[in-house]
Amino acid sequence: MSKVSPTTGSSTMTPEQVDFAARFANYEIVLKVSTKRICAPERNDDGTWFLPGCVLTINTRIEQIIVTASDGLDAVGLERIRVAVENFCAGRAWCAAFDKLKIRIDSSDGSEVFQTGWLGWTSDTKWLDRDGWRVTACTDDRCAETWHEYDDTTELGTPMVIHRSDTIKHLAGYELAMVRETAGPWKVEVEVASNELDVFVARSLCNDISWLAIECEKLNATEAVAA
Repeated sequence: MSKVSPTTGSSTMTPEQVDFAARFANYEIVLKVSTKRICAPERNDDGTWFLPGCVLTINTRIEQIIVTASDGLDAVGLERIRVAVENFCAGRAWCAAFDKLKIRIDSSDGSEVFQTGWLGWTSDTKWLDRDGWRVTACTDDRCAETWHEYDDTTELGTPMVIHRSDTIKHLAGYELAMVRETAGPWKVEVEVASNELDVFVARSLCNDISWLAIECEKLNATEAVAA
């Protein structure tokens, strides 16, 4: 287990580090949230406390740098990690997290994969409950997002999030989406740019609302039966 903070030790890069980072300058930075690792204090063997933050993975086959955050990590912390990766790719700064990258060869195609262990923060005292926005993995199969930000929970401790499914964007200036709050019923969210619509656009808007409403009714009915 790595105990290196994801963003500690940011510094000017050596020529060797610049050359290494240049390989990944055009890679896509992908943010994910783990479904297995919770951002909660863990006791180390030496009595200190460890707060897991993220794992960094550089996949050369798909040309992505993947940041997998622990579930419950504060959103500000994840953004700082993203910026650190962005600075690394641009050759601007190097932080201690990149020293923990270890290479392995993907047995399926022989491509290189660089990966760290879990990076995080170590303290002599246990972290207290934190306020502010956090991130959590999405478990709703119909949602288009893989993770969400939240700043409150239900009475059962479930993160309160907004799920978004099918979306319609019309060039005339309206946008519709199927949404639900946490485990609530699916609804139709409507955003219209103008108070006045010509007949064609108005008819199109009504048809799209009707179609999404029917889809919401189907989903809600299916979930009601399953319950």
